[in-house]
Amino acid sequence: MKKIIHAHWEIIATHNGCTLDYDCICSNCQASGTPGDEFCPSCKAKMDRPTVNHTTLAY
Repeated sequence: MKKIIHAHWEIIATHNGCTLDYDCICSNCQASGTPGDEFCPSCKAKMDRPTVNHTTLAY
């Protein structure tokens, strides 16, 4: 029997030069992904927990 890994997407703020960008990463392996995807493309974890937004607006 294969063990199912459960995880969630984390939205983080990144910097691309002078521009603030946002990236979505897997909470299990930190690979980039798309928030709507049901599984992580890298570690195959099932995304069945709520997305966590780690971004804040800084002025």
